[in-house]
Amino acid sequence: MLRNYFLFLWHIFKINFASKSPYKLNFVITKACNSRCQNCNIWQVRPENELTLEEIRTIAKSYRNNIRWLELTGGEPTLRRDLDKIVRIFYKENRHLLFVHFPTNGLLPSQIESQVRKIKLVGSFKLIVTVSLDGPEEINDVVRGVPGNFKKSIETYNRLKRIKNVDVYFGMTLFKSNYQFLDKTYIDLKKEIPLLKRDDLHFNIGQTSQHYYENSQEQEDISPNMKMYRNIKKFKRSSFTMPTPFNVIDKIYRLLSFDFLQTGKTPIPCHSLKDSIYLSEKGFVYPCSMWNFPIGNIRDYNYNLKNILNLSKTKKALELIEKGKCSHCWTPCEAYQSIIGNFTGVLKVAIFKKWQNFCRSR
Repeated sequence: MLRNYFLFLWHIFKINFASKSPYKLNFVITKACNSRCQNCNIWQVRPENELTLEEIRTIAKSYRNNIRWLELTGGEPTLRRDLDKIVRIFYKENRHLLFVHFPTNGLLPSQIESQVRKIKLVGSFKLIVTVSLDGPEEINDVVRGVPGNFKKSIETYNRLKRIKNVDVYFGMTLFKSNYQFLDKTYIDLKKEIPLLKRDDLHFNIGQTSQHYYENSQEQEDISPNMKMYRNIKKFKRSSFTMPTPFNVIDKIYRLLSFDFLQTGKTPIPCHSLKDSIYLSEKGFVYPCSMWNFPIGNIRDYNYNLKNILNLSKTKKALELIEKGKCSHCWTPCEAYQSIIGNFTGVLKVAIFKKWQNFCRSR
């Protein structure tokens, strides 16, 4: 694992000075979902024609030893009973795979725990699981549409925390209806989980995506604004936590949220298609999870991601991204790798913003 970390740091150094193939795959493995979230319409989609295990195996082989970071999402990823087999396929074909991450709605604690334990047997990569939770109980269960969701999410978190060498976090997506409840969410969670630290609660900004969330700008609760940042800033973090790559990137993400919420523009150069690529459950390839710019279906290109990356449409998408003509977003699925890809410049900005905040607080 330590050797893989050094390889990843070397990879970060290289991508800051030379364009390479995407090392992160954002893969929607299913649109099946047992949540009923108000601000996401995935649960209304009938899962059909989704990539099979054999198709996934062919895709992984075609892109052998390129993936360092595997992001599996849905829907609810654990509703695919072959989740561990999917991870095993990618691990077999990517000997330097470092991170595997997936979110879960926490509604099936026993099944989720079982899936995670199976995945831990696959290899030595760092496994990270985010349990979605969007406010204190009375808010969360309304926003996520399932009574009892709050308690089940806590049970899922506690079960996963008992598994060695698995990083587990709560992930809260901010909307008009819940951003003012950050502190109350943490306080209520702390009552149930005494050892919970503030750094165990991560934030995301609610956004729209036609091809991923299948929602639209018409949903009034999705309204990024500066009040969200002020509440994030008020939510004081723990005085000290052992730094990990994931936590460091998350802290920078929060700092740069200010610029996004103020301007509505991605605050740093986007690295979609340079460092990451999005693959839908039906095989459609997009630059990212937010921008509705379909490049092609991998089934039409011999299940080979390299063939997709060499298309003229891919080059056109890259040009548009570099000109800032994409949809503009600031979600961890896309922001984290952009932070890594701009790390030298971002680090300077982060230090400057920290200094500004320090001066203002004096």
